Amino acid sequence: MRLRSALLPALAAVVVLVVALALRHSSPSMSMPMTSKASAKASASAASIVVAGKTARLKIANYSFVPAKMTVTVGTKITVTNVDATAHTVTARSGAFDTGTVNPGKTKTFTVTKAGTYPYYCQFHAFMTGMLTVVK
Repeated sequence: MRLRSALLPALAAVVVLVVALALRHSSPSMSMPMTSKASAKASASAASIVVAGKTARLKIANYSFVPAKMTVTVGTKITVTNVDATAHTVTARSGAFDTGTVNPGKTKTFTVTKAGTYPYYCQFHAFMTGMLTVVK
């Protein structure tokens, strides 16, 4: 009887771990937050892009900004779409822009009118970071 009492909590912990791992590898709307190390790896694998034109798209998926690095020209309108199951923000560390809360399935837009390099993050998930470079 004592063996059974000791094994049940251990078995329950294994089941919880397996379910958590399965959810992590499922669709972005069902995923769990990534660790900073996993987020950094995902950000590194997301290509940096240069946008030609007056509109650009930034997606929030799986607790990451996609692309993690983007270069646009002054006056480009950036549309942020959140495909995660939780709210996020796109907030410049310098205060140059802040989308406010972008709820799941929603979009927000902003325009940067001054050239510069703008590191940004999510106010709710500080491990989520990106870089926006604005050129003339």
